[in-house]
Amino acid sequence: MKEVKATKINSLEELRELCRDDWSNNACLGYAITAMEYMGLNENEVKRMVGHMKYAFDMKTIDEADKKYCESPY
Repeated sequence: MKEVKATKINSLEELRELCRDDWSNNACLGYAITAMEYMGLNENEVKRMVGHMKYAFDMKTIDEADKKYCESPY
């Protein structure tokens, strides 16, 4: 786990930027893994999906991912 340093936050935008860190991705992965386990996916399927999600985290911004979800039929 990475070290967390105390930071003075001067604006809402700075707070938003602090929240756009790995822990957000980890929480998202936790929800996805939970849902995949509820669906009965096997370990290899879950690992494959987690790998694809990590790739998506690197390729899409949070705003792009949010737009994708909001415009999807899901």
